Amino acid sequence: MRNGARIVEVPIHYTPRTYAHGKKINWKHGLIILWTIIKWRFLPIPGC
Repeated sequence: MRNGARIVEVPIHYTPRTYAHGKKINWKHGLIILWTIIKWRFLPIPGC
């Protein structure tokens, strides 16, 4: 987005996994995701 790319939504069909089938996301994953969002939002783009 910061380089002018356009975002388009595309519909998909998705059947989520259950916890028993391997969906084991906890609070640690949330912190990693939050850090990634902050990092890509505020750090400068190399070469710009």
